[in-house]
Amino acid sequence: EMKSWVDANVPARGTALDRLRVLLTQLLDPEGLNLQYDPERTRTAAEAFTERRANCLSFAMLFASLAREVGVDVHYLRVARVQSYRRMEDLIIASGHMTVGYGAGPEQLILEFRVGPELDYRASTRVDDVEVLALYYSNRGAELVGAAALSEAVDALEVAVELDPGLPEAWANLGVARRRLGDLSGAESAYLRSIEVDDEHLPAYFNLAALFQLRQQRDAGREMLRFLDRRSNRNPLVYLA
Repeated sequence: EMKSWVDANVPARGTALDRLRVLLTQLLDPEGLNLQYDPERTRTAAEAFTERRANCLSFAMLFASLAREVGVDVHYLRVARVQSYRRMEDLIIASGHMTVGYGAGPEQLILEFRVGPELDYRASTRVDDVEVLALYYSNRGAELVGAAALSEAVDALEVAVELDPGLPEAWANLGVARRRLGDLSGAESAYLRSIEVDDEHLPAYFNLAALFQLRQQRDAGREMLRFLDRRSNRNPLVYLA
């Protein structure tokens, strides 16, 4: 169905840039696919196409799949210094931003789908397909934690860290899922691994502080919170704590 749709809506001829612009328009236009922004669930490319709803990661996977189907080699971009927070029951979800690019340098074309202010794409980082797939499983794992489907969350997050052992958010999410299942030592190991691969990943420090508090290691927990307070961060959990 996706192949038929893109073949019918994106011309077989023309420059790559023209065809990408047509694809973006057809995805977002009310007379086209009419894709709607939905931050609540990370969908696969096929799910986003069928349900006409996507967050930024789902959009990136959908767009890249369709663009490559018509022979245009786009790539994934993570946009640095973009962080948002939302509440899901008793969780605070910290989210970054992903999009798709074509070309390189100052001539790079950004194919964007988001709600919010303009972004500075000069700090964006190109990432490969395996990291994107790991991010998908990391996101789904976090969403499953929010739905209290903890065993399924651990399964998804273990896939994420196997695909990309250098993904700090996947390790931090895995720690949260393990802690909620009662595996405190496994949670600590995951948090420490998150910090090992990225010592700037603040959610891992905060969750480690919460774990210390749970274990009645109050001095260690307070010290970790003081450490976080000395760093520049926008995580509302730190201030609430």
